[in-house]
Amino acid sequence: MKLAWSKSDAPGASRSREIQRNCGQLLGRLDGLLPCLYISQCGASSRDLRARFTEETPGLFTVGARTGGDRPGVVPHVGLLLPLSLCRDARARAALGDIPALIDNPQSAMSERRRAVQSKLDEAFGGDLLIADKESLDGYFALRPGPGQFHRLSEAFDYVTDVVDNPADTVRITGTARFNWRSYGELMEWYHGLRGSDRFGDWSALTPASISIDCRVGARCRRVRSVKADMTNTWQGSMRAVRSGC
Repeated sequence: MKLAWSKSDAPGASRSREIQRNCGQLLGRLDGLLPCLYISQCGASSRDLRARFTEETPGLFTVGARTGGDRPGVVPHVGLLLPLSLCRDARARAALGDIPALIDNPQSAMSERRRAVQSKLDEAFGGDLLIADKESLDGYFALRPGPGQFHRLSEAFDYVTDVVDNPADTVRITGTARFNWRSYGELMEWYHGLRGSDRFGDWSALTPASISIDCRVGARCRRVRSVKADMTNTWQGSMRAVRSGC
């Protein structure tokens, strides 16, 4: 999936200035955060892009540039960044660290690379994280979580809560917190309990993805729409079961 990145990649030199933030749009290069998992909603509001500090939702960072015109499908995302460097599971950290080299291997066919990358994901997460259907492999690709994935993340990962941003330099991590959501439902309830529903009264899906190079995740949402739909349907089905006492 080819992505469009942030203002730091816009034509012309950016003025160097340090910006402390615990939310909002990241303007600098993401070298210090990659590779990482990014659990995000496709589509960020103007408020998401402008934000710098919040007491309610630290760690909801926006990645990607809002564009239009000839790039109608490219939009920024907002969500949680889980750098591999913060993973406490040595086996998972080693397996996930091998993925960028597998993706960049020009000697293997795409089908071989998919099998190799999926094997590393299985090694890290025991089969609970799959490459999304029809997803190409590059610096950003969407993932499909299994029932136990968020429990595994809660045991092994931290997420970024505070950074020093710089449009002319790299983003530096200055604060982290443990990923405490043990299920997709818990994360959705927390996220939408703070942010509310979308304009249609629905809860937008949060989709995990792997980012290994700073290609900027202004992702084409059509490529991950089926993943989001499946996750939303699963979530809504679970909530109906809970409400009916099943």
